[in-house]
Amino acid sequence: PSIVINNSKLNARVAAAFERVNHRDFRNKKSSTNEPNMSSSTEAEWDRHERSTQVLTEEGNRVSRADLLNAEMYPKRRFLHKMFILVNFITIMIALLYGIGQFVGIAFEQVNATQYVLRVYVIALCGLVILNELEWTSFTTSSKLLNLWITRGLAYTFFGVLGLEENGGVASVGEGASSKMRDMGILYIEVVAWMMVGIGCLYFVMGCLCLQIVCNKMREDYKFRKQRGKEKRKEVKRNPQLFTELGGDMA
Repeated sequence: PSIVINNSKLNARVAAAFERVNHRDFRNKKSSTNEPNMSSSTEAEWDRHERSTQVLTEEGNRVSRADLLNAEMYPKRRFLHKMFILVNFITIMIALLYGIGQFVGIAFEQVNATQYVLRVYVIALCGLVILNELEWTSFTTSSKLLNLWITRGLAYTFFGVLGLEENGGVASVGEGASSKMRDMGILYIEVVAWMMVGIGCLYFVMGCLCLQIVCNKMREDYKFRKQRGKEKRKEVKRNPQLFTELGGDMA
């Protein structure tokens, strides 16, 4: 009888152990079957969140609404617009070097009264070129000769040829200057004059290709986007939550 009792207790213990194992396996299977559903639902929610916070650009790229709003608040110039600004900067530097070259010629070369007046005239033209590129005076902005790129290119080319021609009449050096310094001065003026001729030809070609119209449109577009960005910055400043809800950083 004692052996039967012990066997019954052992069987009960074994049965309980098997029940616990089966219950644990059942819970593991249930959790494993629910994991794909949970992950798929999470992915679906994340996809809906991305679609709600992202938009497609004209190029077909997907960007966040916060980045798009930030780009609208702080607009940037187009690549071609930057190239036009680079041409303006190069022209200003050439005109500045050209004017310095005229001062060098007056200081180190022996020139007569006609050549002296001619150099002063070229210096004034260099100043006119700089004012025209910077658009600082109404005289240059309202002038059809300097405003249109075709005629502007012809004028700049003439300024450069004028510098090349004035160096041809220099045959002697000034007092205290050597012939080597004279040759260096003449070479410097010739290089800068050829650069002026080149920039004049570039303006002439760009004018013939109607790139001035493209430049004016880009200027107007940038001015419009800049004004709109200013208004959006004021709107975001009044309502910062509008930007933070899109995942943006006000800093």
